[in-house]
Amino acid sequence: MQRRQADISELEEMDPAELQQDVRTIRWVRVWVPGAHLWLLLTSYLRCFPLPLMNQLAGEPNINMHNFPSFSKKALDLEAKIGHGQTPTTDGRKKTLPPNWKAKGRIMFVDNDGSTIDLDDEFQAGVGSEAGSVEASGGGVVVAVVKKVRRPVDRGGSRSRSQVDPNAPPWEKAGLTEDVWRDRYTRCEAAFRHLKHALTHHEVLQLPDPDKSFIVTTDASQYGIGAVLAQQEGSKLRPVEYMSKKMPSQKLAKSTYEKELYASYKALTHWRHYLLGRFFYVRTDHHTLKWMRTQPMLSDALKHWIEVIEQYDFEPQYIKGEYNKVVDALSRRRDFSGALITEFGLAEDVTRSMVEAYREDQFMSEIIRRLEAKDKVTSAEFELVNGLLFLEKAGNKRLCVSNWESLRSLFLVECHDATGHFGFEKTAANLLQRFWWPTMMRDAKLYVETCQVCQRDKPRTQAPLELLKPLPIPERSGESLSMDFMDTLVTSKSGMRHIFVIGDRFSKYARLVAMPETAKTEYIIKLCKENWVRDFGLLKSIISDRDVRFTSELWRVAAAEQGTQLQMTSGNHPEANGQAEQLNRAVQHLLRHYIKTNQVDWDEKLALIASLYNNAVHSATGVSRNSLLLTFKPIMPLDFLLPENQSTAAPGTLEFAYRYEQLMQQAVEQMHKAQAAMIESENKHRRPSTFQVGERVWLSPQNWDRSTGSPVSSCHSSLDHGRF
Repeated sequence: MQRRQADISELEEMDPAELQQDVRTIRWVRVWVPGAHLWLLLTSYLRCFPLPLMNQLAGEPNINMHNFPSFSKKALDLEAKIGHGQTPTTDGRKKTLPPNWKAKGRIMFVDNDGSTIDLDDEFQAGVGSEAGSVEASGGGVVVAVVKKVRRPVDRGGSRSRSQVDPNAPPWEKAGLTEDVWRDRYTRCEAAFRHLKHALTHHEVLQLPDPDKSFIVTTDASQYGIGAVLAQQEGSKLRPVEYMSKKMPSQKLAKSTYEKELYASYKALTHWRHYLLGRFFYVRTDHHTLKWMRTQPMLSDALKHWIEVIEQYDFEPQYIKGEYNKVVDALSRRRDFSGALITEFGLAEDVTRSMVEAYREDQFMSEIIRRLEAKDKVTSAEFELVNGLLFLEKAGNKRLCVSNWESLRSLFLVECHDATGHFGFEKTAANLLQRFWWPTMMRDAKLYVETCQVCQRDKPRTQAPLELLKPLPIPERSGESLSMDFMDTLVTSKSGMRHIFVIGDRFSKYARLVAMPETAKTEYIIKLCKENWVRDFGLLKSIISDRDVRFTSELWRVAAAEQGTQLQMTSGNHPEANGQAEQLNRAVQHLLRHYIKTNQVDWDEKLALIASLYNNAVHSATGVSRNSLLLTFKPIMPLDFLLPENQSTAAPGTLEFAYRYEQLMQQAVEQMHKAQAAMIESENKHRRPSTFQVGERVWLSPQNWDRSTGSPVSSCHSSLDHGRF
């Protein structure tokens, strides 16, 4: 170009054939881009410079960008000016080119640090037939690797874009045939119009308007919570943001009120940046939330939620559930979100599955065959509509479901789980309105009985399982004991708090021993020996609960040494050791009558309480405890006021033995009668158990602390975990 002394602006008007010889003489960079503008050439030329020179050149004023010689001269002057002043960026090693530098048709700038810059495709399109590379100022390398340029092959009448006439039709400029171009244009135009309509007409999220009030709509279900933040636009609500979260497992057993309040709490905290400090509305389909701020009794969790909610200025509003569809869908599981979108609730894939299932069900296939054969009896009851079979009774059409378990389970879920987990009757009523199959009622009853959510959350309304099976009556006094520890909740003046209760299971005789709260197993063994073994001999069996002192290895070893069998009740089943529990209750009642108001002298009254209890006649035996175990009745204060009216027999005589034997027989007969009456009365409120060994059953966590995994007292049990 310099040799011809031509201005760069004339380049666009020149014939490439005239410049062919000139282009060949320029060996370090050979460029010809037909139809290219000046800015493209200058940009590509500028990108070949080192970064400092590029920045300096870009900041230079008074550069004639339309005069290529002056632009190039200015660049060379700047290079000579700053080229020797910059720190060399090479380390003396030979520069290496990138591995793909020989790729056909590639021109790239390789800097000193190894980074590469690919030149524009249009810039590369005009490179000639010879390859070469030169070292640029600053140490970079400009590489031009091409072979002889091949013109595009004319296929289907299309030509290269460089050869297309500017006045040619658009399909020729695009290198396409007219039919292909019009088809693409029509589809692109339709897609654009569809997108434009969707963005301007359909319900989409809008940006929040600070001048309008926000409306928060919430809902909660067994599976999750959902909320929508919206603003009023005319007569419609436009959503700003959606929220959906899974319901935590520890909140599944909570009441509906608590779950709905939890949904409101999470929604307000989630959008606090929008809502805090301004007035808004909260809408819910749970009517009692209108009085959330005036509830008198609150649990710890509710107190925390209310404290956070009180920070916001809003007005609660109630809306009916039928108008709360959006958040209702957000709070439910995706696979439970309803299969009903037509008259009988069948999505397209479910409809297809129903038709396929009819072919595999012999019963349904036979009905369809009779309908196709125009059988009058079958046509009077059944109807085939679009491949679906319906049963018509009393003017109500019910969809016939094949024997595919997946389809029946889907409809059972929709009629039970999605409608509130009601009982068998309500579930059956929902099914009868829409569906029919031969074993529908039996399947519905089995499904409700085995529903995990119902078993876990619902309160027990049926009688407890398993009939009463009391322990066998011992053969004689003193051989089988019931033991328990009773907490008085008051520490006496001598530092005692617990009572070690020992009761004979035959005679009902009791020993009461005060002991400290921190008594160890060694101390318990000592008390047992001093208060029973020393006076009445060794034991055959001991009935107790699973206190840590009764389950310790030291207690087991001590019992084994004496030949005593340990029988422990199941956890949280005090009724298995009912005699000890009744004895605890009687001791508590007696202590209230004789202790002081401050209750710190209870341990001093234990001897009196034990004497009064053992001298009283027991209802199960008909005689006093002392008479059965001690063979005589101790003298009471009343005996000194009245003359003796019964003859006594000296111990060791036949008469004494005969009387004691009669007393024992009378007590045994009385205990058998009392036991039979107790079984009959108790079993009226119980039902037989059908559990078998090895079956999986539900476990009630009512008396268990999940944080520690240990049992808790029934009076401190929590209802947060559900029934099972």
